[in-house]
Amino acid sequence: MKKTLLSMTAALAVIGAANAGIKETCLEHPDKLVWVEKTQRCIPINPCESDDVEIKRVYCDDITFADTSLSYGSAIQVLEIPTLYEMCLGTYSGGSATINVKYPWASKPNYLAKQDVAEGTYKVYKFADAWLDRSSAFEFLNAICNGISGAGGAGGTWGTTYYNKDGFASITCSSDCQGVYKLLKDTTDFMFDFDINYENNSITISFKSEQACYSYDDCIKK
Repeated sequence: MKKTLLSMTAALAVIGAANAGIKETCLEHPDKLVWVEKTQRCIPINPCESDDVEIKRVYCDDITFADTSLSYGSAIQVLEIPTLYEMCLGTYSGGSATINVKYPWASKPNYLAKQDVAEGTYKVYKFADAWLDRSSAFEFLNAICNGISGAGGAGGTWGTTYYNKDGFASITCSSDCQGVYKLLKDTTDFMFDFDINYENNSITISFKSEQACYSYDDCIKK
């Protein structure tokens, strides 16, 4: 028994040393590689272009925002939306603080990463363009609906944008996890007005003021 424990300890030490060596090598090439602490993996800085199917599956989302074009500032805002959906499903394992989150480019202007330094996670999202000078309010709303619907909209309906009775950009969409509606409202009610209909499983999201529309084109009906 004692010999078995010693053998196991020795094996773990070898694995630990090997991982340390991989991590060290990985960190020496920050322009090409990223060390993901949570999974103890060294991956390409842009996993969406990896030939490794598993790396692409775990560290890349090239569906949810693939047709979205926004400014960098708006793009990093919508990168938080899939997290709300994961929290609703109970599959999110990260922390709640965003102070430790970075949003580096995997490849400008299409691939933007969300890197949680505290949690040791890394994921890249593909955009049609995430480096515009300004964002469209309608495009921003579409991206939010995409995010709460799960990757590729598999968990809901993306919706159609329109101007509400007050003349502000709006959208009505749905998700298969209704708990995400309250999570979205709690985190973005400074910017939007919400009308949640649990019976019909829908949420209407509308810009709430001219001030909220300040950074967005086509936000107010002229």
